[in-house]
Amino acid sequence: MKTDEMVRGGRGSAPIFLNKQKYEVDAESMSGRAIKALGGYGDDYDIFLIQGEGDTTGSSIGPDQSVPIKPGLHFRALPGNRNFGDVAIHPDLASAIEKIRGLGYGVDVNLEGGVVGVVIHDFPLPRGKFNSQKTRLLLRAPANPDGAMDMFWTDPALRLANGAVPQAADCIQTLHGQQWRRFSWHYKAQWKPGRDNPFTYLAFVEDRFARGV
Repeated sequence: MKTDEMVRGGRGSAPIFLNKQKYEVDAESMSGRAIKALGGYGDDYDIFLIQGEGDTTGSSIGPDQSVPIKPGLHFRALPGNRNFGDVAIHPDLASAIEKIRGLGYGVDVNLEGGVVGVVIHDFPLPRGKFNSQKTRLLLRAPANPDGAMDMFWTDPALRLANGAVPQAADCIQTLHGQQWRRFSWHYKAQWKPGRDNPFTYLAFVEDRFARGV
């Protein structure tokens, strides 16, 4: 068994990706610890080999585990505890939230009545369809990741570009200590735990915004 953290190959560099960042490495194999070190992550982070950025689970890699390096491999590093402030949530939800953060968004997380609130700041809106170019976006996910998500919420002042209230969005609610405009836009496909989560739900939200009605 190879124990070196990085075994040099002398074959030229190969591009690999860690949390969407590209790194060129000249190695036949690397340990999990060495791969994390590329991005400055230490032993307080876990690392996973994923099948592209759409993979929401991945295969866990031990810190001393040797990984054969091939061009185009994707890895994800996540905090080992994966708690958010005082909110301890299921690792699957935590992983999905970290992926949203990996897109460059500021994200706040809190718990209310067994529901995890995920607040995404400065979420971009389609140009010319609303009275703003961005909004806060609230997603609510059951603390049990097997539960389905439904609807979403925005800044209460969000309206269409012509000043009208968006369809099925006339309700203003107070959730997680703040006011929100509720978009009663329902997820009609079968929710599949292990595949569907707050990160994949963003495509559903973006589709609603793109309609601009």
